[in-house]
Amino acid sequence: MDNNVRAYSIGPPPPEGVLRLHLNEFRHEHSAWVRAAAAAPVAARDEDLTRYPSGALEAGLRRALVQYLDGGDRLRYPDEVKMTPEHVLLAAGSDEVLRAVINTSGLRGHRRVLMGVPSYTHFEHYARLQGLEVVAVPLGLGARDAAGRSLERRALESALRYYDAMLREGCLVYLCSPNNPTGTIWTQAEVERLAGDFPRSLFLVDEAYIEFAGHEPADQRRTAAKLGISLELARNTIYAGNAPMNIRSLARYAIQSRNVVVSRTMSKVFGLAALRVGYAVGCPDVIRRVGIAVSPKSMGDHSVRIATAALMGASHYSWYAAALMASAERLCEELRALDWWVADTPANFFLVYVGDTAAAVAALAAAGVQVRDRGDQPGLAGFVRLTAGTAEDGAAVLAAFRGLTPPTGPPPQTLYTPKERVAEIKTMMRRTVLALRDCRVEFWAQSGTMLGMLRHGGMIPTDDDGDLAYRRGEDGHDPLAGCVEAFRERGLTLQRNRTDAYWQVGTNEPGATISPVHVDLFSYRLAVDPVDGAQRYLLDDVRFREEDPASSQAHCNTKYTPRELFPLVDGFRFYDLEIPMPRESEAVLRRALGEDCLRVMRVRTPAGVVEVPLTDFTAA
Repeated sequence: MDNNVRAYSIGPPPPEGVLRLHLNEFRHEHSAWVRAAAAAPVAARDEDLTRYPSGALEAGLRRALVQYLDGGDRLRYPDEVKMTPEHVLLAAGSDEVLRAVINTSGLRGHRRVLMGVPSYTHFEHYARLQGLEVVAVPLGLGARDAAGRSLERRALESALRYYDAMLREGCLVYLCSPNNPTGTIWTQAEVERLAGDFPRSLFLVDEAYIEFAGHEPADQRRTAAKLGISLELARNTIYAGNAPMNIRSLARYAIQSRNVVVSRTMSKVFGLAALRVGYAVGCPDVIRRVGIAVSPKSMGDHSVRIATAALMGASHYSWYAAALMASAERLCEELRALDWWVADTPANFFLVYVGDTAAAVAALAAAGVQVRDRGDQPGLAGFVRLTAGTAEDGAAVLAAFRGLTPPTGPPPQTLYTPKERVAEIKTMMRRTVLALRDCRVEFWAQSGTMLGMLRHGGMIPTDDDGDLAYRRGEDGHDPLAGCVEAFRERGLTLQRNRTDAYWQVGTNEPGATISPVHVDLFSYRLAVDPVDGAQRYLLDDVRFREEDPASSQAHCNTKYTPRELFPLVDGFRFYDLEIPMPRESEAVLRRALGEDCLRVMRVRTPAGVVEVPLTDFTAA
């Protein structure tokens, strides 16, 4: 087990009278069905408190869940396998489902977990407690427009596919959809491709907030267009009643797949967090295997009765979800009108950039609103998370934020390299390294790649290419000159850059402008330093040697003494790829970029250079 694991905490409870918008709790009235079921049990049935569950009530809850999930939707799924109670596993909250999937990893031969960060931190906590190796893929905020609205993208799949070998060998993959706290949704097409390509891996889709995601008007328009029907028909058929709560769920797909399982909860849209009612959906074989780790005594009859009653009034909660999402959309727009940067999500929460999170959380609490500090999560420095609530809640939030001053300019995270680009650069770097090894060229990490490897274990957050260096022979011979064909055999173009100063590796046609995703290869030659006459390795590119010391490119003119550079040192990693480093790489970087370059991360923004905590960006 990882000895660094600490107890999971949601922080201290807010003072009495403070609006609780920090835990994504239910913010509406329960249905009459639930109120009636909750009012009776203790007085009328003492056995609800004294007896273990018998199983009969649980069977009824599974049948009710099948009816709720299946919904008779044959317009979109005409040839679908019929869902039955054997496709459903009950558990004490979706957390127990997550634990059960983790705890049965050994039965599947899985020793590693692949997950995106930031995400639901309790899942990672459970995995580390079980002794599994957690491989984190940085997702950040994903693609957003200038106002913080989500953009349609398919970056996550390409980011995961970088770990092709791990997926083929078999591992547990955690997909939170919508992701907490960034809101990213996994589509069936994406998961279907991954599950089909990697049958030895198990894909766990956490849909704790999926019921909120089907109430987006934009999603309704896309569905209508895809099916070639009118928006009105879509709303009257597909989106009628409680159907929107499952419109984007992968539950129906999971029952047909042997390596996908969906976890759900009744804590969120149904507001039963105190009763701990969760469930998993999948094919019978997966459900049986996961069920080994679930106690048959995990839920009492009291919880089961109220959960069944909630499903009988599902349309009430569907109306609540629609009203809440409309209220959240209005609140996000009103906050933006006050110059706050808001990252909205298709769920009952959203992120606001406040800069100093500790000060903002304290000031908002003093104004009567409790929010969650998410600044400690990778990619979310400066952000707090709010639960969307009623119109009255929104008015209280707006009043509280009026008492604060918004940061100047957007968050620096908006300038981070998009994750789909990062995934492509990682793949390009791997192919380039293999080609260089084939050609027996001695190379090492250079410039931004060197800094990223030492500081993050991968790329720096704003880099847009890869940087490697190599040395020429003492006679000036360039070892890359004869490698063009070897690179071409790997599907790569090795060519001089536009000024013939250094080599670049891309996927463009030879002679064409280098592809946007590329790797720069800089050559060094042992020569007399014109400054002091000492023997040093100097960069061949004269332009960089003539850079103004105040220029942002001045660091490219780093000169190496033979001792600083050789012998090269192995063991440094660019994600899961090993790349050699100069012998005294840290000293070289500090001389080029400043003494604090390895402990302070700076991002250039339109408002100036911003220092961002290193914990905000994890490349590994």
